[in-house]
Amino acid sequence: MQAINALFEIAIREFNGEIGIGFKNLKTGEEYLYNGNRRFIAASTFKVPVLVEFYNQVLNGKLNPNDEYVMKEEDIIFGSGVIKELKPGLSLSLREYATLMMIVSDNTATDIIVNVVGKDNVNKTMEELGLTNTKVKMTCKELLYDAIGIKPTDDEKTMKEKLSKLEMDYTAKCFIDFEDNNVTSPADMLKILDMVYNHKVLDDAGCDAIIDIMRRCQTNERIPRYLPNGTRVAHKTGTIGGIANDVGIVFTDKGDYILVVYTSGPVSEYAFPFDGFDFIAKLSRKVYDHVVADGCY
Repeated sequence: MQAINALFEIAIREFNGEIGIGFKNLKTGEEYLYNGNRRFIAASTFKVPVLVEFYNQVLNGKLNPNDEYVMKEEDIIFGSGVIKELKPGLSLSLREYATLMMIVSDNTATDIIVNVVGKDNVNKTMEELGLTNTKVKMTCKELLYDAIGIKPTDDEKTMKEKLSKLEMDYTAKCFIDFEDNNVTSPADMLKILDMVYNHKVLDDAGCDAIIDIMRRCQTNERIPRYLPNGTRVAHKTGTIGGIANDVGIVFTDKGDYILVVYTSGPVSEYAFPFDGFDFIAKLSRKVYDHVVADGCY
C-alpha cells in the first residue's frame, strides 16, 4: 500500500491546482483518499447520483423506464449532448434519456431525467446512504445559465445576447458555492461506486444497469485515455470552466478498482482544462500499471 500512496503523493505535487482523489482496490479493500471529505464542484459527475435515484425509483415502482417522454422546446439546453440538435417532438423512453445523460453527458436528457425523479428525491436518497457531501441543487439549465450570468429578470434580448456570447462568469454561484450547488466529495463518490459495484444499493438489476450504461461512456479522454485497448471502464466525466473530473470503475484481470479524481484550475486553464484532462489520464495509467503489476499488492 505504501507504493500506491507514494504514486498518488508524487502526482499531487506535480499538479498546479486543487485536487481530490479516491482509490479503492475492490479485490483487497485497500483505499487511498486525498481531500476525501472536501467538497468539490461535481460538474457532470452529479449525473451519477441522479442515475442511482432513477433506478431507485424504478425499483420502488415510482417510474417505468420504458415510459416515453416527448421533448419540448423549453427542455433544450446548450452544452454537451446531441438531442439539442434535434427538433422538439422527439420521443424517447426514460431509459434512453438516462443513457444519453451518461454516455454523452447530454444536458437536455439530464434535465428531463432530473425533472422526472426530482432533485429533492436525489438528495434524500444520498442522505439516507450517508453521502452528506453530495448535493444536487441545480439542473443543467440552472447551472449553465448561472455560469453565463443569465438572470430571471433578463429580458429576451439580453438573454439571447448572453447565450450568443457564452462568456463564463467565474464568480458565479456554480463555481464558488459549495452548499447550494451540485457538489460531492471523493469519499462520497468512491462510496457510491463501491455500493453499485458490490450491489449494496438498489437491486442486482439496477446496479448492473448502472454499470452497463457507464461502460458505454463516450467521453474517454481522461481515465480510459492511456489504458490498454480493450480495458473495460465504467465511468462518468465532468467538465465546466477550469474543472475537470472523472470517476469510474476499471476492470482488470488482476482485480478491479475504483478511481475518483476531481481537479480545478489553474486559472490559466479556465477556457478548457487540458491540464486536468492530462493529469487524470496520466495518473490513471500509473494506477493501472501498479494494480496490474502488483496483482493484490
